[in-house]
Amino acid sequence: MYDVHNFGGGYLGPSRDLVFFDMNRLEDHAADLLSFSNLGVGQDQWSSVCSNGGTAQTGPRAAEIPGTCFRPDEINKISESTKAVYAMLKFGSNDTRIGSVGVSGNIGVRYIETKDRVSGSTVFPLLDPAAFSCARNVAIPGAPPTVPYTIGCYLFGNADLLATTPPPPGFTDVVLAGSPDATSFANGSSVAEKVSSTHHNFLPSLNVRFDFGNNWFLRFAASRALSRPDIGLLKNYTTIDRTLPGSDPNDPRYIRDGSGTIVRVAPTFTGSGYNPRLKPTTATMFDLSLEHYFADVGQFSAAVFHKKFQNYIQYGSTLVEFENNGVSQEIEIRGPENGKGGKVYGIEGSFQRYFDFLPGALSGLGIQLNGTYVKNKGITNSGLKNQSGTEGGGQAQPGSSGTVLTVNSLEGLSKYAFNVVGMYEKYGFAVRLAYNWRSKFLVTAVDCCTYLPAWQQSAGFLDGSIRYAVNPHIELSLQASNLLNTETKLKQQVTSAENGSVLVPNSWFTNGRRFQLGIRGKF
Repeated sequence: MYDVHNFGGGYLGPSRDLVFFDMNRLEDHAADLLSFSNLGVGQDQWSSVCSNGGTAQTGPRAAEIPGTCFRPDEINKISESTKAVYAMLKFGSNDTRIGSVGVSGNIGVRYIETKDRVSGSTVFPLLDPAAFSCARNVAIPGAPPTVPYTIGCYLFGNADLLATTPPPPGFTDVVLAGSPDATSFANGSSVAEKVSSTHHNFLPSLNVRFDFGNNWFLRFAASRALSRPDIGLLKNYTTIDRTLPGSDPNDPRYIRDGSGTIVRVAPTFTGSGYNPRLKPTTATMFDLSLEHYFADVGQFSAAVFHKKFQNYIQYGSTLVEFENNGVSQEIEIRGPENGKGGKVYGIEGSFQRYFDFLPGALSGLGIQLNGTYVKNKGITNSGLKNQSGTEGGGQAQPGSSGTVLTVNSLEGLSKYAFNVVGMYEKYGFAVRLAYNWRSKFLVTAVDCCTYLPAWQQSAGFLDGSIRYAVNPHIELSLQASNLLNTETKLKQQVTSAENGSVLVPNSWFTNGRRFQLGIRGKF
C-alpha cells in the first residue's frame, strides 16, 4: 500500500525520501484488502464500490439498478418541507409602571409544521427450509441410557465441529426444516415502503423586564423551542435478521412431533432500522436574571435557568408488526426513538468593571469574571450514528462486537466553568489576558477506535492579545494562545454509568504555544 518517493529539494527543504501511497496499487483497488469483508474487523463495515458486500444474498431481491452499483432497496429518498408563521405583541415602555416598577416586554407564538416524506425498504432474511443440519443421538440397544436429544447444529453453511467430523457413536445426521410460516416470512425479499409524517408545533414565548430604578433590572423569559432530527436518522431502512437455536434441546425454537422428536426449527426474528416517524425534540425553557449597572463601565448579573426536554431522541427498541409473503410477525426493532426527555438546569454569574476611577494610565485597567454551574438530569447520551450503513443509527460501531456503554452526560457539557479576563484600554492600546477553565466533559459517547466513551479532563488555558492603533487607519496586533502550554488529557470510560463510569487514561496531547503577529489597514 505504500512506496518510498524522493520529493527532491525546494519547498520541503533538502532532498529526502518520504513514505507515500503507492498510487498504482491504489488505482488497482489494493485498498479493498482493508474492507470489513476481508478483515472482519474495523470501525465501519465498508466495502469497495460496486461489490455489494455485506448486503448481497440470494432470494427474490431486485437486481442492481442499471448504471449503478445499488439495488432499489438500498436507495433512500428523504424530503422535508417546513412552514412557519409567528405573531408578536410588544407591551410597556420606559414610562409604563406598576407602582414604582417599570415593566416592558413582548409575548408571541410561532407555529411550525414539519412534513417528512421518506421512501425506503424493509429487507427480510433468507431461511432455506432444508439447510438446517444437526447431529442427534439415538438410542443404542444394550447401551446405557443417553440424554434423549443432544443437538449439535451447523447453521446455513457456518459449520461447527460436528459439521466437519462424522457423528459420534450413537448419533445420526438429521435435517430440520424451518417451520412453514418462518420460511414463508424469511424469503430473502425486500418490500418498498413510503412513509409520510407531519408534525405540528406551537412555540410560545414571553419576555418581561422589570426596572426597579438605580439601574437594577430583573428579566424573566419563558419559551418553547424545537430541534428536528438529523436527516440521517429519518431513513426508512430496516433489516430483519433471523436468530436460530443452538445446542440446547430445550430451546423453544425447536419444534417436536407428537412423540417428542425434534423435527423442525422456528427461528425468532429481530431487526434494526432508522425511524422516519421521529418527532422533533422540543424544550420548555425558563430564565430569570438580575442585572445591575453600577457605572458606565461596570456591570453585575446573576441568573438561573431551567430547560426541560420532550421527545428527546435516544436509542431504544420498539415492537413492530411486519407482513411478508402472507405471514405476519411482531418483531423487536432497535434504533432511534423519541424518549421521555430530561432536564438541564443551572446558575451563572458575571462581573465586569473598568477601574476608571484610578489616576492616569491606571484608569485603563479592567476585569471580567463569569462562572457557570450546569446540571444534567434524566438525559443519557446514546451515541446515535447516522453516517451510513444499515445499523439503524445504533450505538455500537460495526466491527466493535457490540461494545457500547451508557453515559450520564450530554457531549460537550461541563458541570463547572469560569473565565477571568484582565483588560487594559488606554492611549491606543487594547490588551487582553484571559484564563478559561472548565471541568471534565464528554467528548464522544462512541470513540472512533476504542468504541468507548471518551472524556476530556478538567483544564485551564491562558490566552492573550495586544492591539495598538497607530492611527485611525493602521492597527498592529500580537495574539498568543495557550501561554501555559497546557496539556489536554483524555480518559476512556470502561464501565457503564450505572456501574460507576470508571475512567482510565487514554491519551495526552498539547497544541503548544502559538503566537501570531498581524497588521490591519482600514480605508
